[in-house]
Amino acid sequence: IEVVNADTFESKTTITSNLNNPRYIAADENNIYVTNWADAANPNDDFVAVFRRADHAFVKKINVVEGPDQILIENNKLVIAHSGGWSNGNSVSIYNLSTNTLDNIVVGDVPSALEEENGTVYILCSGVTWGGTPSSGKIVKLNLATNTITQTINFPEGQNPRFLAENNNKLYYSLNNQIYQIDTQSNSLPETALFTSNATAI
Repeated sequence: IEVVNADTFESKTTITSNLNNPRYIAADENNIYVTNWADAANPNDDFVAVFRRADHAFVKKINVVEGPDQILIENNKLVIAHSGGWSNGNSVSIYNLSTNTLDNIVVGDVPSALEEENGTVYILCSGVTWGGTPSSGKIVKLNLATNTITQTINFPEGQNPRFLAENNNKLYYSLNNQIYQIDTQSNSLPETALFTSNATAI
C-alpha cells in the first residue's frame, strides 16, 4: 500500500507487512482497513488488516469469510462485501467497531459494490457469471442500525449488473454498455437506460 500526500501526491510511506493479496481499502479518523484474500485457493484465511492512521503501525487482523472485497465505514461499522475470491460469495460482513463483534448476512450472489446513504447500505449483487450455476443480479437494501435486509430488487434472468454509485438519492449502475438510474426509494428497476456508451468494459 502506497500512502501519498493527497495534494502533492508525494509518497509518505509504503505498507508492505501484514498484508496478503490486498483488495480494497477504507479509513476513518483513527485507522485504515484493508480487505485481504490471502491465499485465494484457501477459503479459510481471508481477513481485514487494521493499521493505525497516525503512524501506519499494524493494529490487528479481523478474520472474515472468503472473498472480502469492497469495504465502507459508516456509523462506526465496517461493511464488507464478499464477492468470493476464486469462488462466488453471497454475503456481507458487518463489523461493529465499538463492540468488536462480527455479523455475516447472506444478500445474494457476488456482492460487488456498496454505497451508503441515510443509514441504508445499498448492495449491488452481480450474480454468478462463471464457476457456478448462473444467476442474475440484485440490489439489496440493508438497514445499518439493525443489520437487517429491508428490500431486495431482483434483475431479470440473464442480467448481471456491475458497479454502483450514489448521488442525490439516486443510484447508478451499469448493465452491458448501458448506464441506469434508480431512485434509492424505488422498489422496481428502471425500464430504460439513462444513456448508452460505445466504450468497452463499462
